[in-house]
Order: sequence, then C-alpha cells, then structure tokens
Amino acid sequence: MSSQISVSKALHEAAHQAAHQAPYKALRRGALLAGFLLCFAGAAQAVPGDQDDDGIPDGDDNCPAVWNFDQADIDGDLLGDVCDSEKDGDGVPNQFDAFPEDPNEFADYDGDGVGDNSDNCLSDYNPAPQADLDGDGEGDVCDDDRDGDGEPNALDNCPDAANADQSNVDGDGNGDVCDPFPLDPDDDIDGDNVSGHIDNCPNDYNPAPQANLDGDAFGDVCDDDRDGDGVDNGPDNCPDTANGDQSDVDGDLAGDVCDPDADSDGVLDADPDNCPLVPNPGQEDLDGDGEGDACDIDVDNDGVPDDVDNCPIDFNPAPQADIDDDGIGDVCDPDMDGDGVPNELDNCS
Repeated sequence: MSSQISVSKALHEAAHQAAHQAPYKALRRGALLAGFLLCFAGAAQAVPGDQDDDGIPDGDDNCPAVWNFDQADIDGDLLGDVCDSEKDGDGVPNQFDAFPEDPNEFADYDGDGVGDNSDNCLSDYNPAPQADLDGDGEGDVCDDDRDGDGEPNALDNCPDAANADQSNVDGDGNGDVCDPFPLDPDDDIDGDNVSGHIDNCPNDYNPAPQANLDGDAFGDVCDDDRDGDGVDNGPDNCPDTANGDQSDVDGDLAGDVCDPDADSDGVLDADPDNCPLVPNPGQEDLDGDGEGDACDIDVDNDGVPDDVDNCPIDFNPAPQADIDDDGIGDVCDPDMDGDGVPNELDNCS
C-alpha cells in the first residue's frame, strides 16, 4: 500500500512539473518519468515482504529497512555497509574511523591520507607514494639519514646519494657522487655544461665542441687573437684567418687572405682570378698558362723573364738574337738590321 501511495505522489509531482514547462518537452519528460515509476512500482510490488523496496526480500536482505540493491558487506558480518555502524570490522565506529572502509586502518595522525599503521612517517605529512630512498621503512621526510650511508643529512655532502666516504675532490662542498662537475670547484660557472677544469673559456659561455681556431689554450670566444697571427681581433683585417702581414692590396680593409676579390677587379678570386692580387678585369693570358699577363713574369713563356726579355710578348728563347744590338730582339724588331728600312721593305733584312 505504501508503495502505491509513493507512486501516486510521484506521478502527481511529474504532472505538476509538466504543467509548468513547454508543452512538448513537459509531456515527453512527464511521460518518461511516469513510465519509470510505474515499472519500478511493479517490480517492488513483485517482491513480497520487501520493506525497503530494493527488490530483495527482507529475509535475504542484509539491510531490510535500508535500500541497498548491491548488498555490499565489507567486513562480511552479514550486516550491509549502508546500515552497519562499523562497516570495516576493525572495532572503530564509522564516525570515528578515518578509513571506515579499510579494516587495516582507522587513524591518520598527520592527515596525509596514509593510515598510521602503514605510514612511514607517522608524525610528518608525506602523502603517498611516501618516498623512502634507502628503503629502511622510514620515509625520507622524517629520516635523519635518508640515503642510508651513515652520514646524517645535515652533514652529508650528498644527502640523496649514498657516499659513506664523502669524497669531494674539488672541495666545493658537493660530494663527488652528486657533483655534476666533480673536478670543477666553480661547478661550471659559465653554464655551458663543460667542466671548468677542461673548459677553454671557463668564464665565458661556449658549449662543446668549444671552437679554438688557432689551437692554443683559449677558445675563440675568449681569445683576443683567435687566428693566432699576432694581431688582436679588433684591428685584424682577417680575424679568423692568420695573416700576420695584414696585406690589403685593394685597401678595402679586408685582408687579402679573406677578401673574396683581393684586387677589386670585379673578378672573384675563386672564379678563379688568374691574377688575384693584380687588377686585370680582362684576364688576358697570352701564353695560356693560367697566369694572367698582369702578374705573369714571363708573359710569352719563352723562359726569359719579362724584365730582361728583349721581346716580352713574342716567343724568343735565349740567346735572344738582336742583330742591330738595339735592345729589341730580332723577332719583334720592325727594323732588325737597324738600317732605317723596315723589315718588310728591306731587301737585305
């Protein structure tokens, strides 16, 4: 009878709700709710002697007066959890039990969510997973020697890494086993991840491979003369290429050894320029030897240097005949007998 009254009341409330909503939506939701309640009422009425209407007869119900369809019973005492005032069976009533569903725990002194019976630091807050570096059963937050090396944390130069010998080669206060730079007392002061004892610029950031152009003891970033030519980087007209003489043929402030067009003739040295240090935009090369005439000491390639060659642009190897002894070799002298009659008109040339 009580089930029918409950269902009737629920139907009335559903109808009232439907009247205050949009017609279609209200009717649809009201119908669904009414259908559900009717089905539930039918199911409840189908089980006789079920005072809590959970579908389980009172004789089989571990909480006959409290709805508990799942019949959960943690401690197995045949009294369902929803009506058991001490549901985990540890002897502590639920309202005083910090872990009412854990039979092994009932108190949490430090409030860290870990029961006192299993807390490795009973009086210190250290929630799960409760770190215990040395595995001694005492949590790190309350262990005076958390790495278990026999040295108290306060005196241990590596409190989180076991090192009974406390070795500290560089004397920086950090034990070797936990010192990322055990041979550098400044612990990589420039932050380039290269230990100071091998860093070629210990006070300047220059990560590996630490460029060192001239191969001296100083890396390029801190070397005042990085190409090692004896001229400091500032005034050096080729700071990255050794050129002690600082030769600058075209005077453009870029030294010849690093100037792409050392003679400024418009032909890049790498093209290649057949006279890289002597302007010769036409790149003339009479003898075709790859050396431009402007810088070739033997333009005609006759084996006689131009400065003593009596026909510098005509092939006439030594002994360089000169019949009239006028300093112009016969092969290029327009009047080789010196009689005043050009060779082409002279009948005795």
